[in-house]
Amino acid sequence: NYIYEGITIDNVDVSLLTKEQAEEKLKKIYIDELSNKTIILNHNLDSWTLSYKDIDVKYDIKKAIDEAWNIAREGKPKERYNNISLDLTFSDDKLLTFIEKLDKEVSQEPIDSILTRKNGTFIITNEQVGYVLDTSNTLLQIKTLIESGETGNVTLSVQETLPSITNSQPAFSP
Repeated sequence: NYIYEGITIDNVDVSLLTKEQAEEKLKKIYIDELSNKTIILNHNLDSWTLSYKDIDVKYDIKKAIDEAWNIAREGKPKERYNNISLDLTFSDDKLLTFIEKLDKEVSQEPIDSILTRKNGTFIITNEQVGYVLDTSNTLLQIKTLIESGETGNVTLSVQETLPSITNSQPAFSP
C-alpha cells in the first residue's frame, strides 16, 4: 500500500511511499524548522518573545498524508497529480495564556492627579495615562503570522485611557 505516483506534500515528493515512510520523510524536513521560530511583540520600548515551541506550533503532517492517500485513490489518473499544502496547528489554550499574561503586563489603569496639602503647601501629584491591550487584534496578528509559517514583529494595539482628573483642570489652578 503506497501513495500513488505524482503526489507531493509541500513540494516534497511522497510518491511510492507508505504512509509511515512519507511521515518519516516529512518529519525529517519540517520538524526542526519550527522549533527556532519566534514572534516579537512590541509596545513602546518593551518587547516580548513568543516562541513557536511555547504554543506547540506544528505541521499537521498526518492530515496531509491522509489527504495524499485519499487523492490517489479517487478520480482519474491525471487528476491524481497533486501538491498538498501542509497546515500549521498550535495550542489555542497556550496562546490565550500568553495573551492573558501579556495583557496583565501591558494594561494599566489610569491614575488621577491628586491635590494634597502638607505643612501649609499644596502638592500636586501628576496623573498617569492608562493602557488597555486590544487582545483581539493582537491574537489576530499573531495567528496570521503563524498561519503563514513566518516569524516577525507585531506592534501591539494598545488604547490609551485617560484619567478622570488631570493637573490641568481648573480645580488645580492657583
